[in-house]
Amino acid sequence: MKKMPPWSYSGLTSFETCPKRYYHIKVAKDVVDTPGEAATWGSTVHKHIEDRLRDKTPLPASVANLEALVAPIEAKPGRKLIEYQMAVDASLNPTDWDSNTAWCRGIVDVGVVAERGDKAVLLDWKTGKRKPDSDQLMLFAALAFAHIDTLNVVQTGFVWVKSNEFDKQVFKRGDEPMIWQQFIPRVNRMEKAYELGAFPPKPSGLCRKHCPVPNNMCEFSGCR
Repeated sequence: MKKMPPWSYSGLTSFETCPKRYYHIKVAKDVVDTPGEAATWGSTVHKHIEDRLRDKTPLPASVANLEALVAPIEAKPGRKLIEYQMAVDASLNPTDWDSNTAWCRGIVDVGVVAERGDKAVLLDWKTGKRKPDSDQLMLFAALAFAHIDTLNVVQTGFVWVKSNEFDKQVFKRGDEPMIWQQFIPRVNRMEKAYELGAFPPKPSGLCRKHCPVPNNMCEFSGCR
């Protein structure tokens, strides 16, 4: 079976939700997961915010209300990170995004590294219904510690643009081992699936309306 490519948080959670669905979309690539209206809108919002922060392009009228969230970030002193790509190798050392040694990858929507370089705020724009996820925030912090060796403290957060809510967590450099210990067993299971070529179905309530894998490829598709 083929070698597992670099994993991301979204890829890992997709695999854990249903290995078979993941296989058809990401490995065999014989099924296309067409984004729905909500996902398309979310991508559009992300691009508008990116353009606003990177190029000072005014937000369009449809999302002009988000200026109240974006402006304080722009005004915050320090080095700005816009759509900041981070990757580490299997030894958890920083590496280039496109390197053949990349093992884990992650992109932070926006960040600000304090002028002294010892603290950073890393934020992810969320356009769906509020669903806090501390695991993703932990991974952001671990990748940041690997890539910016002056950091001692990282505040990570989700900004929920529809409800104007904010979830945050603070991590210290000493938390790095704990963070990776949370992920490595999960990634090992994913690597084993690639090694054995075994991606069994994991039926759930998502099968009926939220899985693009057709019934002729999975007996559970549309059945629950």
